[in-house]
Amino acid sequence: MADAFHSLLNDTRVLKAMAKGADIRGPYPKTAVQKAWFARVCPPVLIEALDLDAPVPQVLEDPTNKLCRAVLPRFQNGESKPEPLCPVPTNRAKILVQQGLELLGSWNAPVCETVRTLLPIILAVDVASRRAGGASLSDLPGVIWIRLGNTWRAEDAAESLLHEAVHQSLFLHDAVYGVFEESAFIDPPQVPSAVRTIYPSNQEPIRTFWAAFHALCVAEWLVVWFWERKPLLAKQFETAIAMSRHHLKAHAHLLTPLGKWLLDNGYESKE
Repeated sequence: MADAFHSLLNDTRVLKAMAKGADIRGPYPKTAVQKAWFARVCPPVLIEALDLDAPVPQVLEDPTNKLCRAVLPRFQNGESKPEPLCPVPTNRAKILVQQGLELLGSWNAPVCETVRTLLPIILAVDVASRRAGGASLSDLPGVIWIRLGNTWRAEDAAESLLHEAVHQSLFLHDAVYGVFEESAFIDPPQVPSAVRTIYPSNQEPIRTFWAAFHALCVAEWLVVWFWERKPLLAKQFETAIAMSRHHLKAHAHLLTPLGKWLLDNGYESKE
């Protein structure tokens, strides 16, 4: 089956995975499935803040917020010198996130709905350097951290939401069905990232196997997103996808059958 990556942002499949992970059966409303899944896997501080009956996502802009204070240090653990946190201008993040969701909705309404399902809480807190970006953690499902760039527009917010939703879906599918074998986390090989190859930064483009696999799945969605907006960038992503997939396939034994299916039936070039 071609384009297996589409399954990662299919709302029906995502909710089915949440229901299985929460061990509930039957045709329950979306909110009930989400509550059951997040209640099973989220830390208490996140459960307290999670209000799925309210419009989602909830966008938190103040670093002194209880949830931000509890969760953001987790995102900064991997940084050698964590930067000071600072609030964004009032409502700027909320407006940009809403505009990004509207743009995603006009592009692909079902995908936008899945983004909302996967991302109920967005921490939109800046760092002192104003370094833009986004982040997800496997043990913090449903919450992402985005740092808005000075020049960000709706298109940038939409791309960031799409990017992090793919990560969140992979974390969900790995937790429920298994995407990686346990050996993938024991002295893993290093593989070129299809995202960092295109977006150079102060971070190395070579990632551990599981991180490069995540990047491949993200890139497969980004190339579809960019074809109508930035075709030259989309073409670059196609090249990066082919290169990264080639390296990942050399270590396919580190993937479960689901992981191999995602790897073998991913995005195919338009040419």
